Amino acid sequence: MGGNLLMDLESDLVVIGGGMAGLVAGSIASESGFDVTVLRKGQSATAYSSGAIDVAGYMPGSCYPFASPIEGMISLANSHAFHPYGFLEDVSSAVIEETELSKYHMGEAISWLKDGLEETPASLHGSLDKNIESITMLGTTKPTCLLQKSMNPGNLMSDPDSCLLFVGFPGHQDFDAEVAARTFVDNQLSDKTPPRKVGHCKLSVSPHGSKQNISSIELARHFDHGGDEMEPMLDDLTHEAESVGATHIAFPPVLGLHHPQRIREALEQATGTTVFELLALPPSIPGMRLQRSLEKVFKNSGGSLMIGYECQPKALSDTDINSLQVRGPARSLTIETKAIVLATGKFIGGGVAGKKDGLRETVFDIPVVTEQYESARNIPPRELTKRIAISQDGHAIYGCGVPVDGSLKPVGRNGKTVAENIFCAGSAIAGYRYPTEKSGLGVALLSGSLAGKHVSQYLRGAE
Repeated sequence: MGGNLLMDLESDLVVIGGGMAGLVAGSIASESGFDVTVLRKGQSATAYSSGAIDVAGYMPGSCYPFASPIEGMISLANSHAFHPYGFLEDVSSAVIEETELSKYHMGEAISWLKDGLEETPASLHGSLDKNIESITMLGTTKPTCLLQKSMNPGNLMSDPDSCLLFVGFPGHQDFDAEVAARTFVDNQLSDKTPPRKVGHCKLSVSPHGSKQNISSIELARHFDHGGDEMEPMLDDLTHEAESVGATHIAFPPVLGLHHPQRIREALEQATGTTVFELLALPPSIPGMRLQRSLEKVFKNSGGSLMIGYECQPKALSDTDINSLQVRGPARSLTIETKAIVLATGKFIGGGVAGKKDGLRETVFDIPVVTEQYESARNIPPRELTKRIAISQDGHAIYGCGVPVDGSLKPVGRNGKTVAENIFCAGSAIAGYRYPTEKSGLGVALLSGSLAGKHVSQYLRGAE
């Protein structure tokens, strides 16, 4: 083992993967009274996300957003035979009353998540009954279900008298306030929707004594630190807002890692406007907030998080998997366990890998299928992608993944579960194209929540 220290551990449940799906599944199982260990080998895709939680934004191939997440879930389930929303939710009804939303698993999962994150930097705003029209750092808009409260634009898009001011910082290369403002106002004028008055400005800050080459994380730490050095910036911001008559101010997503709501409220009090953060591009401060807050929820539930530890590949057999070999930076472990949740992600997390002759799942070598649940083992990745990088239909390769049954247990080539004690959650699951649907963290939340419940039920039966 290259001199690594060997150790043995026992855990009722091991979750392989520490993003949204894995941490939600682990938290729910831990809250049910089980000893849970989550393995995270590196940074998850959740930390690189915008920090917003999309449930259902678009039908693939369409440029018109769904009015509500529940409408999108129904449409996607009815048009895609193997979509996770189809077999994890009963969304066959064509009309859903707002009062019924809580009965759906997604409604329960969202309520659980909002309650858990309420006292964290990633506290959430939004619901299943309406998509929020959010604004990105590029000045474009996109529909989303849940926004961090510091990213909530309020009544900006509905108030006919609203005026938006985009704020940038000299030396911050991640965001150009002028470009974002021009893109945004062009779209609003063509759609004939408010706001029709938009401005932009730059505020001078020096997080490390220099105004050059300022990163988003340096700005976030600067805002967290606060203090008297923020006063000149507040004075400049107030002047710029008054000069254009701004009712709303859009900042790049840098209003602190730890106290975004407090910082937002201070900015609003100083300017008399609604202040909000734009949706981030990677690397993402709101994504880091969400990741850290989910980890806090998991740890508070009593779970154990092991960062830097990777589960070694293990061949499936005719029996359940009751031990895993895990390797970390300084030691190797054998973990004895009663159940496993596979939440390794797809390509970013490394849960699914592509070779020139096909796709494979990287831990247990579970057969990978296409969006139509046909074997993808011998399909070269180039046949699952298009020559056009950005397409409204997306790429078929994103629909590939692990086939699962209604209990989220992976299914093998013979149509039977590969093991009774293995469950799957998150983007490793086949059947949906999260980049074009805008459904990534929504499916992760739903499948993680249900995986946590199913594995808890399994563990109770195994006691």
